[in-house]
Amino acid sequence: MSNKKLIIIVAVVLALVIAIAVGVGIVFLSGEKEEVNYDDLPKSYYEVTDLYSNIKDSPRICKVNLTVETVSEELLETLKMKDFVIRDAINLIVRSSTEEQLLGEDGQLYLQEEIKRSLNDKFETDEITGVYFKQLIIQG
Repeated sequence: MSNKKLIIIVAVVLALVIAIAVGVGIVFLSGEKEEVNYDDLPKSYYEVTDLYSNIKDSPRICKVNLTVETVSEELLETLKMKDFVIRDAINLIVRSSTEEQLLGEDGQLYLQEEIKRSLNDKFETDEITGVYFKQLIIQG
């Protein structure tokens, strides 16, 4: 093969590599997720009735009765069918939390955020927008 042909082949391959890199960059930049304002969307609610769980390193027990808020009717149907997943997630969170983490107003906020984050992760969504307690009792 002559030097001229080799230079042309290298130039074409290099041009293809650059074009692919630019294309991939454009796809990543244009694929940024747009922020959705969930405040304006209609909400649906799923109730998690009485759930009792042990607290980490404590003889005390936590009783939880809460409502999960979502902006998706489709997700609401999934939540109804997978109540056991929700209960398991809450149990895991409470059992791995200490009394200090759960007590007081900060404890309720901590637990709300942890449950919301965990459920969004488990259901691979960001459409769970709130967790509201009807009851949060720590007894022992």
